[in-house]
This record gives sequence, structure tokens and C-alpha cells, in this order.
Amino acid sequence: MEELTPKPYRIGDEERDRAVGQLREHHAAGRLDVAEFDERMGAALAARTSTELAALFDDLPPLDGHLPVIPTDRPAEMAPRSSNVWNWRQGVSGAAFPAALVICFATGWQYWWIMLIPMVISGALLGGQGNQDDEAPGKDAKSLPGGS
Repeated sequence: MEELTPKPYRIGDEERDRAVGQLREHHAAGRLDVAEFDERMGAALAARTSTELAALFDDLPPLDGHLPVIPTDRPAEMAPRSSNVWNWRQGVSGAAFPAALVICFATGWQYWWIMLIPMVISGALLGGQGNQDDEAPGKDAKSLPGGS
């Protein structure tokens, strides 16, 4: 299976300011001297992509147990929102069987065919898609087979 490498994305002033703040903390900790801090700060302010920022922190340790740079994949606010849709489908599908079971017991199994409804609902809502938690991160409908 091929490994997915994150694509660089364009950054804005917020990411540059965050990088300069992290460089300032490394300078205060004594990891960078004044000349190197000035050089890296200039490069951070001139950076256009996430990989240019990430390169400034390659030889520096994480700050407070967190990575000192922003991730090189797409920001979280731009990630696909398919998980919310999947969760409600699982909820409806999971609630259909107990509801049908209660109805069958309440009517003395006179309407036994109601037990078939959860199978239809589950098949229609979940459609044999399997567990989406097993998919690789970053996959959306366009990258799946049959996606448009």
C-alpha cells in the first residue's frame, strides 16, 4: 500500500505569526542564537507554503510535548465532513431493530413482517460501505471507487 504524503498548502498571516512565536520560544530557551533567530524569522515571514514553514523547525525539538509546527496536510476546518452523516445513519439503523422488536412483542407478533424493516433500512442507509474508520485519512467521495 502506498504511503500518502501530505501536500503543501498556502499559508496566511496567522500561520506565519504562530511560527514566529514558536521560534521566539526556541530563542528564549537558548536553542537559537540571535543571528539564526533573525534568519529563521525572516524566512517564516516570507514563507508561502506549509512545507516552507515546516523546514524551519526540522532540527528543533517539540515545545511542551506538542509539535512546534503546523501540520503539512490540509487544515482541520477544510476537512471533509462525512463523519457526521455516517453517525446519524448508524444511529437510525441501530434503533430500527429494537423498535421493530418492541412493536412485535406489543402486538403479539401479529405484525411479524415489521422485523424485515430494519434490514431494509440498514441496507438503504449503510449500503454495504463497511466501517469508515478503517479508511485512510483524507479519503472523500471523489477518491472512492464510483465517486464523481
